[in-house]
Amino acid sequence: MKIIEILSNRLKQANRQIEELVFLNARSRVIYNLISLAKEYGRPEEGEITISLQLTHAELAKLVGISRETMTKVLAELQDSNLIKVTRKKLQVINLDDLCRQVM
Repeated sequence: MKIIEILSNRLKQANRQIEELVFLNARSRVIYNLISLAKEYGRPEEGEITISLQLTHAELAKLVGISRETMTKVLAELQDSNLIKVTRKKLQVINLDDLCRQVM
């Protein structure tokens, strides 16, 4: 029974990724994945959500299915909009609700 549950979750995740690639632009895909990372790996810290996974821009880009250059540009835009903070060791979501409203 556990195997069926695992396979079912993998299928759901694959379907979600296909939908993202087909229907969302690069910015929205980045935001959607940041939200997923925040929910799965984030921890509340001083009113923000800290994602302590040490992922490079290239690794994040590969996860989302875009180029590293596009990832760097989108992260800079989100940081300029005061939605996230990016440092060498962590990524912080300043306001998850505001970030959710950015998905088109």
